[in-house]
Amino acid sequence: MVCILVMPTLNRWWPNDEICRSTNGGSTCKPVLGNATRDHSLAPYAAVSSPHWLGDIEIDPFDANTAWFVTGYGVYQTTNLREADQNRPVAWTFQNKGLEETVPLKLVSPPAGAPLVSAIGDLDGFRHDNLDVSPTAGRLNPRYGTNTWIDYAAHQPAFMVRVFNNTDGKYGAYSIGGGTAWTSFPSAPAGANGGGTIAVSADGNTLVWAPSGVTSVYYSTNRGTSWRAATGISKANLKPMADRVNARKFYRYVMPNAKNQKRRYSRILRKLDM
Repeated sequence: MVCILVMPTLNRWWPNDEICRSTNGGSTCKPVLGNATRDHSLAPYAAVSSPHWLGDIEIDPFDANTAWFVTGYGVYQTTNLREADQNRPVAWTFQNKGLEETVPLKLVSPPAGAPLVSAIGDLDGFRHDNLDVSPTAGRLNPRYGTNTWIDYAAHQPAFMVRVFNNTDGKYGAYSIGGGTAWTSFPSAPAGANGGGTIAVSADGNTLVWAPSGVTSVYYSTNRGTSWRAATGISKANLKPMADRVNARKFYRYVMPNAKNQKRRYSRILRKLDM
């Protein structure tokens, strides 16, 4: 009787976790992941990630050639595990169709262009041209990690903005092509340390931003080259919203606290002092 074992590492971020396969009860083993091939055609966004957090791996009890393992972002399967016996690469397929381990933080559906564009925790977000398949272009590019908010100009829906948490100090970007390509804001308000939330006016000419780390709301009329603080506002974690008709009108949403669970809405900008 042959005792076959598969054993993963855990939390080895780079180059990736490894899986060892043994056919002699663990006396010796061969790696079957680091030198393997990986197919991401069902979910192209995963191609840029390295398998990690391999918290579980299972061999099919009826077919020792088939195995599955989990990662921090999805599930892989192989049907040729025995290739390792011949010192040939094992082929793994990312099997995440219908199963997405993501955290959507903001979704928008512009009146033109892609029917859905998303801001996602860890994985930036996606331009969803076809809602039935994982986007072939993968994540929004450039990749920054956790995107906290996204918005579009109601009268110019191809113009979009998104904000994100990034250790390089880049917290926002804009797109003039409906999310197909992005340009980083040239600057950020002093004291900003995260994406926060952002809104863009109906005509696309004004950005209103409440980044993390500051107690004010800032606006820009030059696509983020410079920012000015809106007057009369000294509160953090606000959520600015743009009027979808009047390009000079914005609103703020004040999150409820433990003492007051009522939602409070108020206009934040009558004029932008332009």
